[in-house]
Amino acid sequence: MSITTTTEESRPVTARRASRGGRVSRKAPRARLVSWAQRLGAFAVVIVAWTWFAKTKGANADFPTPIEAVDKLIDLVGTSEYWNAVGETLLTAVIGFLIAVVIGVPVGMLIGMSRRAQLSTQFLVDFGRTIPVIALLPLAILVLHIGRSMAIFLIVFGAVWPLLVQSTYAVAQITPQARQVVKAFRITPLERIRYVYGPSMMPFLTTGLRIAASIALLITVTAGYLGRVPGLGVEMRDSGETDPHATFVYMLTCGALGLLLNMALVALQKRVLWWHPSQRGKVQ
Repeated sequence: MSITTTTEESRPVTARRASRGGRVSRKAPRARLVSWAQRLGAFAVVIVAWTWFAKTKGANADFPTPIEAVDKLIDLVGTSEYWNAVGETLLTAVIGFLIAVVIGVPVGMLIGMSRRAQLSTQFLVDFGRTIPVIALLPLAILVLHIGRSMAIFLIVFGAVWPLLVQSTYAVAQITPQARQVVKAFRITPLERIRYVYGPSMMPFLTTGLRIAASIALLITVTAGYLGRVPGLGVEMRDSGETDPHATFVYMLTCGALGLLLNMALVALQKRVLWWHPSQRGKVQ
C-alpha cells in the first residue's frame, strides 16, 4: 500500500509555472489600479494646492485657478495665433535638434575611436558645455540678428554637447576584443557602424537624444522670450502684462510639449532597444 502526496516540489514544472503565472496575472490588475490611484491622488493634491495659491498668495498677481486656466485654454485653442505659436516653436526646436544630431553624433564617434583624440579634446568639450547658452544671446543677435537662424544657432550650441559626450563614451567603451575582431575580418567602415558601433552606441545615444531634445525646446522658448523669435516664448512675453491667464496657458503648453516629446522618445527607445536587457519585457 502506497500513499501518494502532492507537494509544490513534486508538481511538474509547467504546472508550477502556470500556477505562478495565474497568481501574477491576478495581481497585475490590482497593481495597475493602485498605480493609477496614486497618480490621481498626486494630481488631486496639485490641483488643490494650485487653487489655494491662486486664491491667496497669487490673487494680487491675477494668478489663474485651474478652472480659469482651462477656460482660457479653450479660448486660445480656437485661435490661429495659438497654433501658429506652437508650430513655430516645434519647427525651430526640431530643426536645431536635427542639426545638433548630425554634428554631435559623428564627431563624438570619431573622438571615441581614438584615445589620443579623447585626451586632446577633453578640455575643449568640458569648457564648451559649461558655457551658458543664454550668455551667447547678445552675440547671436549681433551676428545673426533676430530670427529663426539666431535661435537655431543657440539650440545647436546647447544641444550638441550631450550628443557628442554620449557618442564619445559609447564608442570608447567598446571592448578591445570587439575592436580586434573588426580588424581581423577587415570589416568596412559602414559595416563597423552598423554591426559594432551602432548597437553599442544606442543605449548611450538614446539618453543623449532625450537630453538634447529637452534642451532644444527649452532654448527655443528662451530665445523667443528674450530674443523675440516667433513662437510660444514671444507670446508669453507679450501677454505678460495684458493677460496673465494667457501667459500661464502658454507656459503649460510648453510643459505639455516637453512631456509629449519625452514620451515619444521613450517609446522610440523601447522599440529600438528591444534587444537590450533594460527593455526586455517592456515592449508589448
